[in-house]
Amino acid sequence: VVFYHGALRKTGGLVESAQAISIIKKKYPDIVLFLLGNGPVLHILQNVIRKNVIQDKVILHPAVDYHDVPKFIAMCDVGIVPLPNLQIWRNQCSLKLVEYLAMKKPVIVTNIPTNREVVGDKKCGIYASSSDPNEIARTMVFAYNNREKLKEWGELGRTIVTEKYNWDKAAKDLEDYLLKVKNGSVVW
Repeated sequence: VVFYHGALRKTGGLVESAQAISIIKKKYPDIVLFLLGNGPVLHILQNVIRKNVIQDKVILHPAVDYHDVPKFIAMCDVGIVPLPNLQIWRNQCSLKLVEYLAMKKPVIVTNIPTNREVVGDKKCGIYASSSDPNEIARTMVFAYNNREKLKEWGELGRTIVTEKYNWDKAAKDLEDYLLKVKNGSVVW
């Protein structure tokens, strides 16, 4: 199960992810894409699903209360953050990426700066060179073919979160920044 939660946006790589499922559905019938959320691209996704006869391979689930999202993340094998290489996404850290990693789920991510900043070269990230459906399909197949390693890779993702994205680190970074401001070493 490849899982996404959040706003279903046209520029989020979700239509391409559904198209990726249609590319691999015959050879890899066990791979399922689970999309949790609502948004303006919902009707487009419904059309892609109907047109490609992938109703049993792409599950559209309405948004749930934020407190219930971890239950859905727990049931998946891999998270996906298929953001295209657009200016609006390049430097904006996706909270869902950190949430997947925190819950020990490896992630399929596009090779854009923000994802590289979070995941780096750790095995918990399976990089797609772009949000092209063929490239996303390749990463889904890679995850499937390495499914016995996914738990181990997920543990690496949890390490990223505990080391880089915790309150102690955030407090230390803020303190360091404020000291630089006080000392006049911050250039505006």
